[in-house]
Amino acid sequence: MAAAPRSTPTTRMRELAERLRELRLAKDLTVEAVAANLLVSASKISRLETAARRASPRDVRDLCLLYGVSLDERDRLMSLAAQALETSWYQDAEIDADYETFVGLEQAASDISVNHAHLVPGLLQTEAYARALLSVLRPPGQLTPDRIDEIVRVRLRRQMLLTSANPPKLHVVLDESVFRRMPGDERVGREQINAVLERMDLANLVVQIVPQAVRVHPGLDGRFAVLRFADSSIRDTVYIEGLLGQLFLDKDSDVSRYLEIFDFLTQSVALSERSSRELLSTIRSELSPSN
Repeated sequence: MAAAPRSTPTTRMRELAERLRELRLAKDLTVEAVAANLLVSASKISRLETAARRASPRDVRDLCLLYGVSLDERDRLMSLAAQALETSWYQDAEIDADYETFVGLEQAASDISVNHAHLVPGLLQTEAYARALLSVLRPPGQLTPDRIDEIVRVRLRRQMLLTSANPPKLHVVLDESVFRRMPGDERVGREQINAVLERMDLANLVVQIVPQAVRVHPGLDGRFAVLRFADSSIRDTVYIEGLLGQLFLDKDSDVSRYLEIFDFLTQSVALSERSSRELLSTIRSELSPSN
């Protein structure tokens, strides 16, 4: 049975942005022409259409009048604008805008495919692992204790999604080195491996490990997540995270390319679920229980 659509203010904002762009293009109007007609800047119209700025119901009303939208469609879009202006738990957190967007999409996704060659992804991290990781990934003193507490709080809150009443399907591919090169001491490593093994019992979660014997593979190119949605009005999105920030790709060709890579990893590179579990158990046994 397919997962029922879920929504967040972030997905409603992106749905509205897509629809506003479609309406403008249907009228063969440029961003500049719309801006001139409404006496606003072209950058505002552009940001509304790319979901970089939340549209107010008044913005939507004015645009609908310009585009000659029916009353029913105008009311629907104004309702979307109002929903996009609502505040969800992740918007109350002190996180940057791109990360907020990612969490908003993640909370609404029906299928999440994650590849990571270096770290345990946030949805599977223990608190101890997250804290140890944050202490080494940033220069000393860059993150205050309060800031670390907030980041960890958000990370743990995200994980509640996996055991919610309507959870997404999560499929994760991790390199073996993720568990061979752990932050913190061996106690942190054992706890993290135990947590992953426990999560693997969930019906909606699949974890596959790429063994170190596979020297080079497409997954080494970086960390990415493909988020797919039961709501067809929301475009499937690839999220790429790196040192310079986050990148979102939602062109069909880009999503298809990353799904092709992910399918190749799961079918031709990574170990099966059973073998992955056995490998994790072996790595855990190599860590001293006394530390």
